[in-house]
Amino acid sequence: MKISAIFDMDGVLVNNNPWHIQAWITFAERHGLSITPQEVESHFGNTNRDYLTFLFKKELQSHEIEEFAEEKEMIYRSLCEQYIEPVNGLIHFLEQLKKFQFGIAIATGGPLSNVRFVMDKLKTGHLFDVYVYDSMVKKGKPDPELFLKAAELLGTSPRYCVVFEDSVHGIEAARRASMLPVGINTSGNREKLKNASLVVNDFTELTAESVLEMLNNRKDI
Repeated sequence: MKISAIFDMDGVLVNNNPWHIQAWITFAERHGLSITPQEVESHFGNTNRDYLTFLFKKELQSHEIEEFAEEKEMIYRSLCEQYIEPVNGLIHFLEQLKKFQFGIAIATGGPLSNVRFVMDKLKTGHLFDVYVYDSMVKKGKPDPELFLKAAELLGTSPRYCVVFEDSVHGIEAARRASMLPVGINTSGNREKLKNASLVVNDFTELTAESVLEMLNNRKDI
């Protein structure tokens, strides 16, 4: 029986959501459009395709999505390049999971370029077995496809996967995938994580042993 841990990236590995919000606002302004911080946050967990469809109020061609998405992500990376740091306790927690032979994956609605950007800044790429990102799936969160794809690549039954998430859509996706959702409260809004099995402020509140115990004691499947 293999046990695995699946991590969302933005707002979980790094507390970078404020820069994503600003990047979407800046992108919208460049194109004569507008989007509020609340509207950006309501789509956390979605793919760039979802954001762009909402913003332009129409379906875009694949080449347009690719071009616009990279424009937005370049804005995001330029804003936060000097400020990317791991969420408190992350590195030690990942090292613990490795010692306990967990499979470890990133499952994000963002593009591979952003995964590489964050891994380069954190120097943690060696601690992850699998990356799952936007172009690998047809649907973003709250659809469970991202998490199910990660479990498939890790070779783990969803029953034995724990998911670390910071968004409403992410928690719902984990539930729909029959995985155990743990909320990481980097936003300071615990209410939006109320459907998680456990909510913590950061990774200093978790150990590999506590995660194993939660998975072994599941009553919901």
